[in-house]
Amino acid sequence: MKFLILLKKASPRVFVWALLVSVLSGVCSTFVIRLIHQYIDSGLVDVQIFFLQFFVAVICFGVFGVLSSYFISVLTQSMVFNLRIELSKKILNASFQKTERKLDQVLPVLTADINFVSASMNRLPPVVTGLATALGCLVYLFYLSWVLTLGCLGIFTVGFLINYLALPFLKKYSEQARNEWDKIHKNFEGIVLGMKELKLNKEHRENYIHSSIEPNCVNEQKYRVREETLYAVSSRIVEVILFLGIGCFIYVIDGLDWITKESFGDYLLVLLFTVAPLATVSGFLKHIKRTQVSLNKIEQIGISLEDEPNDQVLLTTTDWNAATDPIFSLSGVRFSYGNEEHFAIGPLDLAVMQGEIIYVVGGNGSGKTTFIKLLTGLYKATTGVLTLKNQEIHSHQLDHYRKHFAGVFTDYYLFDDLHHIDEQILEEQAQGLLEQLEIAHKVSIVDKKISTTRLSYGQRKRLAMLVSVMEDKEIYIFDEWAANQDPYFKEIFYTKLLPELQQKGKTIVAISHDEKYFPYADRVLKMVEGELAVINSKQDVLSS
Repeated sequence: MKFLILLKKASPRVFVWALLVSVLSGVCSTFVIRLIHQYIDSGLVDVQIFFLQFFVAVICFGVFGVLSSYFISVLTQSMVFNLRIELSKKILNASFQKTERKLDQVLPVLTADINFVSASMNRLPPVVTGLATALGCLVYLFYLSWVLTLGCLGIFTVGFLINYLALPFLKKYSEQARNEWDKIHKNFEGIVLGMKELKLNKEHRENYIHSSIEPNCVNEQKYRVREETLYAVSSRIVEVILFLGIGCFIYVIDGLDWITKESFGDYLLVLLFTVAPLATVSGFLKHIKRTQVSLNKIEQIGISLEDEPNDQVLLTTTDWNAATDPIFSLSGVRFSYGNEEHFAIGPLDLAVMQGEIIYVVGGNGSGKTTFIKLLTGLYKATTGVLTLKNQEIHSHQLDHYRKHFAGVFTDYYLFDDLHHIDEQILEEQAQGLLEQLEIAHKVSIVDKKISTTRLSYGQRKRLAMLVSVMEDKEIYIFDEWAANQDPYFKEIFYTKLLPELQQKGKTIVAISHDEKYFPYADRVLKMVEGELAVINSKQDVLSS
């Protein structure tokens, strides 16, 4: 099974130890059952030896059981750790263009599926011990009566086949419920991220619950009930077959001379000791199927997010002259989303010198944000040539190309961890920037972490600006940064922060609609239906 392969892969040595101590625990459990059976059958022959064996067997059962749980816990947690890290790497190494379209699938996998695998694997220690005990009891049953044991195996086989035939349906309902959970997770995202919109509109709020959340929850409930009911039916059928089998044994044995009722009673006692651990193992089958569904989801998202090519070779820019050559350029660059989306931008022709401040304006849907994602290497150009310091950028170099950029997007996420920033820069610039952005009274940086991100929207954006400045990149992108700032901070942004970055030799591309500050830009570009045009005067913008 897939999860066993993952367990073994987590640590082959620990896997072997886990199997060994689980088997020893089962052997000790079987030996205790044998001692009890012998006492019932023959009484105490030697009291000291009996209690010594009984005491040692029970202690060893406990010790080996704990060791089994420990080793299996180490394996399961290592497996979950590997799944989380590998999937996180897979997502972050994948093409942003592809990942962006699957974000609603990624988060449930990272949370629900991996957590369910972890919870299922936590049930494994008693299952392994129970399986070892059941196998030991079966060996002892063969010793007591191989004929009866063959009959019992026949009964157990029928029960196993019934469970096995039910597994595809269990998996089917589990998959259907899991697909509904994807929809519910998206609904919950809507509650959290769209709370303001829902609060403003009672009809929308009630409709969202009744038309979106309720149907998905009802469907998930329906499939989970079917899954649980099918599991209960198959389990009860197995128990009924077991009892009927024992009844058949009683009926047949009652007319035979080769085994007495007392001998059968002794045999039945050991058999009943075997049923409980077998039930534990049988109960785990349902969790195996759910676990396989989760592992399949993890595997599917991993396969669908193909790794972005990256040859780990640094860009060579030795022939670049900052005084005469552009820091980056686009020549005949086009981009199209493809599939059913017909929106495209280009051809784009643009050359930007180091230290230039470029403003980009344009109406909603004109392609400004797509242009920024294309420029920063988040999107790969469909056609055309993108260069950085005279070097043409190919798909396998995009990761290194992106290292030259920093900035704040409209849908930015503010991380509180600053370990990626040079310590000297933190010491020299952090406090000054906090004071310049007037958030020093609310935020501090301690141990390379931001003390709090619970700020107003405008303050959070200023904090994001601070982080991007300290990243000390060559090219800065600001997507509508000043849109949510008050006039005072707009003034600081355009007249102080951007010029200060320019003085340090930084190149800036800012999406902006603040015509008042256009004189502070070296050039103003206008995006119209996916194409760039140079704006020569403020009137050109206003007239559009």
